[in-house]
Amino acid sequence: MGSKETITAEEIGFLVVSLLGLEDVKYEFTGGRTGWLGDIPIMLLSIEKLKRLGWKPEYSIEKSIKDTINWLKTYFP
Repeated sequence: MGSKETITAEEIGFLVVSLLGLEDVKYEFTGGRTGWLGDIPIMLLSIEKLKRLGWKPEYSIEKSIKDTINWLKTYFP
């Protein structure tokens, strides 16, 4: 699925570090200025067809990542 939000790989990294309560994390981007071949700068999945059917996203990107982290902590401590 998708949402109306966009997010970069860097923003995902910062969000995960923040949600895990980590400090002094060193980021290293090894793909150069434009990333690796095939990388996309911003992730945005189209939900237009679903919206026409009356569907709308229930979760933000942040909530989805937070829920995933909590699930992983629960089942893979």
